[in-house]
Amino acid sequence: MSADGVLNDFLAREKKDLYGLESDLNFLPNGDNNGSEHPKVNDEPECIRRWAISFQKRIDVKDDAERKSLSVLEEQGLKDLHDWALQYRDSLSRGQKLSRAHDKELRSAQKKAAEASVGMAQVDAGQAVLWERKEQTPKLSRQIQRIINGI
Repeated sequence: MSADGVLNDFLAREKKDLYGLESDLNFLPNGDNNGSEHPKVNDEPECIRRWAISFQKRIDVKDDAERKSLSVLEEQGLKDLHDWALQYRDSLSRGQKLSRAHDKELRSAQKKAAEASVGMAQVDAGQAVLWERKEQTPKLSRQIQRIINGI
């Protein structure tokens, strides 16, 4: 007998012996079985479970440290913002005070200038005091005389 013949006899015998087992195995039309008789085992090895637990603990410790540093940064930010607001208000009030003082000085100078102008407007042109002042500045009077003489 040839090797092909022995192989064909073996396959024929096995098909006869295995005939009818398909209904016992609950094969689905696409070739899968329903697997309800054999639950899946999802057990992880003990070393992986221990690693996962230690990893989770390390992550929790890092998360706690991050939360603490975040709260410290938030507190520092609020403090810095509060300090900046106080400094801004102080500089603003100082600027307003300086501005008011400068305005008072300007008003005083304007008032004095207005009073002097009113005083000059009320002076009689014939008063000797005005003319004597001009005589006290000899350079100016000489220049005026030169201009008058040149005309």
